[in-house]
Amino acid sequence: VNGFDSMAAFLDRVYEGIEAGECIGGTDPDDYFDAMAWHCYYFSETFTPENWLEGNNSVYQVMAAHGDGEKKVFLTEFGFSDGGDAEKDALQASYFKEIYRLAQESMPYLDSLYPFRMVEDETAAEWGGSIEIYYGLFRVFDA
Repeated sequence: VNGFDSMAAFLDRVYEGIEAGECIGGTDPDDYFDAMAWHCYYFSETFTPENWLEGNNSVYQVMAAHGDGEKKVFLTEFGFSDGGDAEKDALQASYFKEIYRLAQESMPYLDSLYPFRMVEDETAAEWGGSIEIYYGLFRVFDA
């Protein structure tokens, strides 16, 4: 709901539940997961390299605060919908460059990073509306 703030709060609550014995598998987070993954999208906030890094770091800091700072992180989905707008597409290409630069230079906990979709998909509108069509890195309609 609130992007990274919601993710950090949710993850903190998961750790608290595990540590308090509220889960059936024990009180050690290692019994539940060996790594972390999250989707780092922007829906209501404007992308900047700084807020993207700060947001991801805030989720990672929850892991570290609960003793899991050594676990690898996989950013399993990220991307931007350009809505079919070529100008917006060019701007978002620069975002990808910044994200990869930050991943390499400022996120030692990050194992890997996965864009959401390689190609734009017209059928995605059936399940997510027209915004979903334009998340791809490449346009291949009529190909």
